[in-house]
Amino acid sequence: MALIFVLTKSSCFGSKKLLEYRGWYRECMKALELVDVLTDSKIIVASSVKIGSKKEIDCYRFAFRRLGIENSSVEFFDYGFETISQLDFAFVMAQKRNEELIIISTLFHFPRAWWLSRNCPVKIKHKIVFGITDIKEVLVDIALDFIFPIIDVLGCRKWFQNLTIERRQSGLRF
Repeated sequence: MALIFVLTKSSCFGSKKLLEYRGWYRECMKALELVDVLTDSKIIVASSVKIGSKKEIDCYRFAFRRLGIENSSVEFFDYGFETISQLDFAFVMAQKRNEELIIISTLFHFPRAWWLSRNCPVKIKHKIVFGITDIKEVLVDIALDFIFPIIDVLGCRKWFQNLTIERRQSGLRF
């Protein structure tokens, strides 16, 4: 049994052209591939991000419907404005269900996902996908891949998290 966690990306708010090549959509495709292979597995997606009237979680609902995934195989949670709280949520869910956690992330989001999950209380596997994404998002991810461990080691994780939550609650992507 495994809990498959799709780590959301705000690039889902962008263009729907060439959808099958977009990083965030490829995360959904990888989740579908895993849920088909792993017995009794479940996909979870968690996000409270909202840009204007659009919710990030709705982009993922759209993707999973388009991919034909049954509602019984995926659960959506309105939780987490940023990577830290979303992963913490996944850790708690996997621990409660006593399941292995498989984290699906995009290539440039993976280093941060790995850093944040290194002390997780459950068994973890990472699956990485690559796809088209917004250049701003790539640059932010690359910068945070290097900067976030420093922020964390300096004990400023909560400060950074609060700063990010405040920006996201006001409707800003980055």
